Amino acid sequence: MKDFISGLLLIVLVSIFLLNGSSKAEGFDPSSKTISLELVPINGHKMVELRQIAVQNNWQLEFVAESKTILINYADDRARLSVAAGSLDGELLENPPQIIDGRTYLELATVKLLSNRLSGEQAQLLTGIYSQQKEVPAGDKISVEILLVNISDNPLSLSFNSGQRYDLFLQKDGQEIWRWSAGRFFTMALVTKDLAPGAELAYQLEIPTDGLTAGSYILGGELTTIGNPLPLVDLEIKLSKN
Repeated sequence: MKDFISGLLLIVLVSIFLLNGSSKAEGFDPSSKTISLELVPINGHKMVELRQIAVQNNWQLEFVAESKTILINYADDRARLSVAAGSLDGELLENPPQIIDGRTYLELATVKLLSNRLSGEQAQLLTGIYSQQKEVPAGDKISVEILLVNISDNPLSLSFNSGQRYDLFLQKDGQEIWRWSAGRFFTMALVTKDLAPGAELAYQLEIPTDGLTAGSYILGGELTTIGNPLPLVDLEIKLSKN
């Protein structure tokens, strides 16, 4: 049962606003609210824990055991999530909620529906660092993936002022000991990446650990979008002795 959480995707949920429903890809306000979440693969789907979403959105949860229904309250709004029926406010969900070890997990499309219904946000972009390697021998490389997912109904546009799309760093005991961009050169030109609804943009790379000692490290980073870079939530990586 624990295999499904071997790879946690730590994510940042970025709220963005689209103008006039245009069919063209629109940019987003880099100062918009961000929410940190963990995303786990369950039965081939990317899902998030409901309670984590609720805490960071100030949603109040009530569980009705008799009907296996979760009442989600925010301000004057309320949504009814039926785990038994796999529905939200009576509407059947394509991928129903999953309860594992007493925790309720939702598919990304359901997260979008809830966010729109309870907070009125128009669109959402999810970003994060994914790695199946929570512990590796010192000296080995750490394989990671930076992922962007457009879970909105509209095309989105991300703008960068150079060929650099992201940056990553490693810290130990609060001190930065490695940065991906150090010593690299990038083309200086405005670059725009468009994401269609439901599209993903992924970057795979390997982080060297040569010369590092065993212990706990923090892997963090950002997407280097124009305006305010979008932070990626920190991921703890442990290096073990060979």
